[in-house]
Amino acid sequence: MAGRFLLPFDGSEEESDQDWLAEPPRIHQAAVRQLPSPQRSVEHRRPGKQLLRQRSFHAPCAQDELQLCITLETPEEAPRLQGQVAAMKSSMGGMQELLLEQFIEKDYDDDLLLLTATDQGGNLVGMIFWRYLRSSHDEFWRHVLVDMGSEALALRTPPEAWVLIELLCTGDAFRGRGVGKLLLVAALAYSAVKDGKQAAVLTLGRGDANLAAAELYRITTHFSTPRKLGFQQMPDELFVEPEDGAVGGRWVDPKHVLVLWDIRRGLRPLTMDEVSGSKKGIHVPQLEVGQASGADLRRLDSAQCREVVHRLTG
Repeated sequence: MAGRFLLPFDGSEEESDQDWLAEPPRIHQAAVRQLPSPQRSVEHRRPGKQLLRQRSFHAPCAQDELQLCITLETPEEAPRLQGQVAAMKSSMGGMQELLLEQFIEKDYDDDLLLLTATDQGGNLVGMIFWRYLRSSHDEFWRHVLVDMGSEALALRTPPEAWVLIELLCTGDAFRGRGVGKLLLVAALAYSAVKDGKQAAVLTLGRGDANLAAAELYRITTHFSTPRKLGFQQMPDELFVEPEDGAVGGRWVDPKHVLVLWDIRRGLRPLTMDEVSGSKKGIHVPQLEVGQASGADLRRLDSAQCREVVHRLTG
């Protein structure tokens, strides 16, 4: 637990106007560290006061609250992120810097998109790059050796209906908080609502070693409550063999190419509690707009998807 934990043994504090039991201890939360010194001192003493008065805390200490702002970036505004992206501690090996440069330079015109999550201080917490695939001849399909010209695939999903998740990246200090899931769902919802995209594809970075990503993307069983997004392994029959004489054979193991055949269907079972990260201490004020009038978000069906996209990206 960060911060000081002061037991008020000397009895010198003024208590007449202070209700020590009014709220649970929260000295470890980032918001407390930003308070003026007198208020911060009160919060440092609250745990000790509660222990002395009732031999227990008023309520369990909550996980540090992380207030996020989700932003749909533009190439014109994105250069401000370069310093933070370069300093971001993650396991992506600098891929985020390369993609940010491509985004700023519009290497893919308007087909490369970027969502960021920042905290109250404007510090970068996470980001997702995704790209619209317009053709069966896109470089990505050649890279993973998927035959987009196959009749079976063309009948199921047309080439222009695909979204490629290029990179989902969360700072190491914020992993496990649900930031990645929030960004991924927001990107998929935006693609379906704004541009009518139907399916998504990604490659599992670091392969089998990336258990956290596999847990996020893949489904469990058809009989369990569907709480994952429903990415599945691309069927073997859709891959082609490397050309004769190709150096190194395949670049990507076929089992690490995951697809979500129906974005809207994948989002529909998810509840906002699962997506927003509220159970893990994440607070996204954008998602709470309209709650006072009864327009509460609950489940990501079609109408709710549109509302989520509107609140997060305008």
